[in-house]
Amino acid sequence: MERDCDAIGIVLALAGMTTPSQVLGVLARRAGALGLPTYAIGTMPAPGAAGPGDRFFYHNWPESWPETYAQRGFAAIDPTLRAAARSLVPLTCSAIKAGRAGFVPDAAQCAMFAAAEALGMCDGVIVPLFGPHGYQAMACFVGPGPEPTPRVMAELHLLAIHGHARLMALQHGTTMRSDTVIALSERECAVLRAAIHGNADARIGRDLGISLRTVRFHFASIRHKLDAKSRIEAIAKAVSLHLIQG
Repeated sequence: MERDCDAIGIVLALAGMTTPSQVLGVLARRAGALGLPTYAIGTMPAPGAAGPGDRFFYHNWPESWPETYAQRGFAAIDPTLRAAARSLVPLTCSAIKAGRAGFVPDAAQCAMFAAAEALGMCDGVIVPLFGPHGYQAMACFVGPGPEPTPRVMAELHLLAIHGHARLMALQHGTTMRSDTVIALSERECAVLRAAIHGNADARIGRDLGISLRTVRFHFASIRHKLDAKSRIEAIAKAVSLHLIQG
């Protein structure tokens, strides 16, 4: 009972938070205490997209995962996206791997799971999220484990629903606040610095030793973090916030 009351308290606290960084901090701390510290939450990407196509997307993935995901074309075969698109309830990664999400992962999908496990993302929970007019989002919490119990899944389900709702309200109901924490990765900063000089995506990829798809993935992430509608706006905001030098 004590844990149930604590969960209700967290939901109420989420509703009163005023910045995305506060909400994401709660998600990371609570899920981390359950052995699943890595999260991603936001709008489901369009089929075949190399990364999140909507600016409403938050994550704390390891630095190497977005590049691996893009370079190996995992977006086209990602079994977690397929499972989330056809389920109404949370699913564990082990359930998906065992074929309990309505399909049996093929060799390419198993390779994606293996790549995630190599980075310590061995267990996890996928939470489908739905809204009006066909809107679909998802949240995932992954990490070294242990394997999520039904009680852990229920807690993460609650965090995903209310965390997503608060993030959505903050992003679409307010502009970027001065106290919002913005952190670009070293690779994202390198991509922006190359873009300042007018380099095309292909040139940026060659100079940084990454694929064209990965360059575009980073730009999508940068625009999301800076709430920028275009690359030019993202560069201007990054310079004004002293994230890169102009």
